[in-house]
Amino acid sequence: MRDKRSVTMDMFVDQDALSTHQWMNLVVNKNFPFMAVDDGVVRSAIKYNSMNSRTLKARMVATVELVEPCLQEEFKGEKFALVFDGVTDGCEHSLAVFVATRKGIRFLTLSSFVEEKSMTADEHIRFLDMVLNQYKLEANNLIAIVCDNMETNKAISRRIDAPMIGCAAHRFNLAVKEALLKENGCKLKPVPMHELRWSGLHRMMKRYMQFHPYLHLFDRDREVDRYLPSDASQDNARRFPIVDFLPTPSEHCAIVDLLEDMNILEFSTRRLQEADLTLVTVRDIFDEVAVEFPELEGRLKMDAQIVESCDFEAGVVKIMKGQEHSLTSREKKSVSRLHCPPLESEADECPGRHITSETNSEPRPKRRRTTQEFQNAVTGRAVAREKSRSKYMDLSWIPATSVEVERLFAKMKCMLGYLRKSMSKKTLEVILFLRMNWDLVTNEITTKAVRNAREEDIVDEEECDEIE
Repeated sequence: MRDKRSVTMDMFVDQDALSTHQWMNLVVNKNFPFMAVDDGVVRSAIKYNSMNSRTLKARMVATVELVEPCLQEEFKGEKFALVFDGVTDGCEHSLAVFVATRKGIRFLTLSSFVEEKSMTADEHIRFLDMVLNQYKLEANNLIAIVCDNMETNKAISRRIDAPMIGCAAHRFNLAVKEALLKENGCKLKPVPMHELRWSGLHRMMKRYMQFHPYLHLFDRDREVDRYLPSDASQDNARRFPIVDFLPTPSEHCAIVDLLEDMNILEFSTRRLQEADLTLVTVRDIFDEVAVEFPELEGRLKMDAQIVESCDFEAGVVKIMKGQEHSLTSREKKSVSRLHCPPLESEADECPGRHITSETNSEPRPKRRRTTQEFQNAVTGRAVAREKSRSKYMDLSWIPATSVEVERLFAKMKCMLGYLRKSMSKKTLEVILFLRMNWDLVTNEITTKAVRNAREEDIVDEEECDEIE
């Protein structure tokens, strides 16, 4: 009797392409170094077919070239928003670009500006224009740009005539740092403190509250540390009795009050980091924070000085709330690019049909409703009718923050460990591109990439032999 074998999809896929896909998965998603691909011990421990790192890199580049047309087809005819942010590592400044559509958000590219003069608004605009051409994104479909509230980004918004949505998380951190921490947190802030992140202060106060029940044990501890190292500096904290550092009762009360405020701000910050955040939710958070902290109202209000396109943001919020009737003339002009084209079926229908069918769709209630219930029902119908007949497109997909780019930079920092310090910029961009768009890397694309990259591998090897 023959042994029964379970039928799997691996039987119908080219084994070379399958091994390539699995090796790429290790390198892209598991931070597997390329040097391990050439290691004989690693090859013997893994069931994939062996291949050298040069071949794998060539196939990864070919995969990127095949994924880009898929993105072009996905973006075709879609309204979009550009999401970008920069990071400086040493003397090098990098710019990462995402594009957001109603289908989701996609990573496009990562650029490096080596020279300081290349960090101007003109260079950024030139680079963004190159990205639009590469992915065949039409400029007339650009709705807005989403970025930090920096002067360079504001200049970009004015020069390309596109509304700018300032990152809500960046704006909130600036407001908290400037309005609250300078007044209450100077004595309590950690050293050193990040320019925009105040979570260290919150964690430090929470840790103090955990230690507070045991601090009374040190009320009479006036001696220095008995096990003080001989090479300790003169300002070492262990040279002083711990009782000198204990907060007084009034200082303890101030810490407790500040910690309660920081808990509210910490919740707001975490909410601003979520992926499904919309501009309406941001406005709700800012309004509630302004109620609790009136000193932040000037920095979080709709027309704050830091906001570049306040009319556009206010118009989007009103549209998403169903308050189109309250749009001002300036807001209507700023959101004119958000009109959705009318459908032919809607244009041919009679305006009264929806009202008649809507009225007869619900059965008569068993009891007579109260006045308040009747009013709520009428208001609910009006809101539903206004939403169904809105002349503006659905705006819930527009990002309110650029935290997606910050997450990319965090992943990039984890990728560039001590085993990848010598990685080239091109290889880094290839890995990031495949990692962020891994759902498009199918076995079919990998098979085509293997065929397209084989000739390139042979040419590269022959050139290397001639050089040697």
